[in-house]
Amino acid sequence: MCHASNKKYHYQFSQAFFPIPKGLSTEEGSYEAWWRLDYDKKRIFQRDENYSAYVLQAFGFTDLNGNRLASHKEKKHSTINLNFVQRKSGHFVIFATNLARQENQSFCSLNLTFDELAWDKAAWHYIAITWKKDKDYYILSLTCDNKTSRKKFIANDKKSLDDLLMSFGSVVAAMGSLDSVQLSNKALSQDKLDNNYKKGLTKNANLIFSKKGNDINKLKAIKLKQQDFVPIYQNKATKKLKVTSRGLIIKPSQEVKGKHSSKAAQFHHSTKNI
Repeated sequence: MCHASNKKYHYQFSQAFFPIPKGLSTEEGSYEAWWRLDYDKKRIFQRDENYSAYVLQAFGFTDLNGNRLASHKEKKHSTINLNFVQRKSGHFVIFATNLARQENQSFCSLNLTFDELAWDKAAWHYIAITWKKDKDYYILSLTCDNKTSRKKFIANDKKSLDDLLMSFGSVVAAMGSLDSVQLSNKALSQDKLDNNYKKGLTKNANLIFSKKGNDINKLKAIKLKQQDFVPIYQNKATKKLKVTSRGLIIKPSQEVKGKHSSKAAQFHHSTKNI
C-alpha cells in the first residue's frame, strides 16, 4: 500500500469502476493503455526494506464492493492485476493472475523493471498485457513501450468472472494519469502491440471496451471514505457499488493534457497540509 504524503502535501486517489465487458473471456484477451506515472523514480514510497509499495494499480478485477482480488488468495474468481510496485530492489511493472500458475505457486506473474525502461516523470508510456489459453497452458505477455516479457505457464482450473467489476486506479494507490484504455477479446499480436505503441491505441475487430481519459473525467463521482478500502486485498469495503454500464468513480479525476487524447484523467489529488 502506498501512503503518498510528505510534510507539505497529502495525496488522495481516484478509482474508476466498470462492469465486466460483454465478450471478455478468461480464455483469451488483451488490455492496453497509455499511462503516465506522475513521480520521479528516485522518489521513495517504501517504509522499510521488506515492504512493497503499490504506487499505481493500473487494472484489475474487484468484487461488487470494490475490493481488489488478490491473485495469490482468490480460488473462485478470475484475477488479473496490473500494478506498478516499488521494492527495495527497484521499481517494477507487474502482471499477476490466477488463470495459470508457476512452480510451487497458485498463481503466476510477469514483470519488467524500470531499469529496463526509459522511464521519465511526466512521460507517457504504453502498457499492454495479453493472455491466451493453449490446451493445458497459458501464454502471457507484458509489454511496456518497446519491451516485452512473454512466458508460458500451466493453466489452473477455470475461474469465474461472475459478480465482478473491473477498475482502473485505486483509492489507495494511483500516482498516475490515464490517456486512453481498451480491451479486446483476442490476444493481440506483437506486431499490433508495436503499432499501437508507435501510433496510439487503434480499433480492431475484437475490441469490446474503449475509453478516453475524458470519458473517465465525465463519470459520475461518489464519495466514500478512503479507509473503507484499506488495507489492500483484505475485503474491508462492505458497501455494494451501484455501477451502471456508464461506469462510476470514487473521488473525481482531474483533467490534464493527454498523450494521444486532448484530455486525460489524473487519478491523484494533492492537498496542502496545515
